[in-house]
Amino acid sequence: MDYVERYFGGLGPSRTLAMCRGNRYRQARRLRTLLTEATGIEASVRRSAALEQSVPFIELPGAHTVKTAYLHMKDDEDAVWLTLFPADTLGQARTLYTDHAAVERLLALRERSWELRPNFHFGFIQSGLARTPSELAVEDYIKLWQSEIGSSVSIPSEAWPRYLDWLIEKRVAADGYQETFDRAFTDTDRESATPRPGLRLVHS
Repeated sequence: MDYVERYFGGLGPSRTLAMCRGNRYRQARRLRTLLTEATGIEASVRRSAALEQSVPFIELPGAHTVKTAYLHMKDDEDAVWLTLFPADTLGQARTLYTDHAAVERLLALRERSWELRPNFHFGFIQSGLARTPSELAVEDYIKLWQSEIGSSVSIPSEAWPRYLDWLIEKRVAADGYQETFDRAFTDTDRESATPRPGLRLVHS
């Protein structure tokens, strides 16, 4: 199947998305091919914690504020979604939020049918954990992190309660976020949590 998909795409059962309808595995294979053809970069498939499914992706060469692009579908829709996560790590966030021109260009994408919204979570080593919806408008969310990013560092466990109170006070995190955070950090052996004031950028 993999050989046919790569070299004889017109022969296989996954040669159009319509033929893949109802089969997530075949959809992912077809989307991987489309993403590879569109970008010239060999796409792979992996599980995305943020998207809660296995999806085709590419790593973006030379990018400093966003690392990965995903192409995926949802079970109840025929739309194809291109999703990116700018500022998904603290390093990416520092680069983005200190570049005002880049922020303005990012916000301007909304005029071209892109959707941009907050995607705050914490990181531990390579993992992104404890995501939370935010009540802040994306403009206010970005302004907050433009002012805070210079002092944002990994938070030791003894400072977690104070930092969580601040997140909820600023409406970065929703009420009840403590329970989500506890499952990912407080109830584990982890001793630090790194804020990742990210964004989700989507076009369908």
